[in-house]
Amino acid sequence: MNHIHNAFNPGHQIGAEPGVDPRRPGSDAAYGHIKETCEIEVTDYSTTNCDIRQYDNAGFIEHIRATKGKRPPWAKVRWINVAGISWDIISCLGIFYSEANLS
Repeated sequence: MNHIHNAFNPGHQIGAEPGVDPRRPGSDAAYGHIKETCEIEVTDYSTTNCDIRQYDNAGFIEHIRATKGKRPPWAKVRWINVAGISWDIISCLGIFYSEANLS
């Protein structure tokens, strides 16, 4: 019998709701080992204006917390590009932007 192990979802039960809820107690303990320095680019734009900002992990989290994840009033779209994978960034995005579990 072959067993498949998933590093990003250890202990996932068959039939359970898919994804990860970063608000759930224990999520940090289960996924906190996934750490990498990421390059994050946040682009806010509209038909008349564009603002592009570059962040590292700590800078991005600080910016999102300070703005509560809100884009500037003039911006119609916010595009966030993350190069790398790290639980601190994934959980921050999930908390401020996701209505459902991260899957």
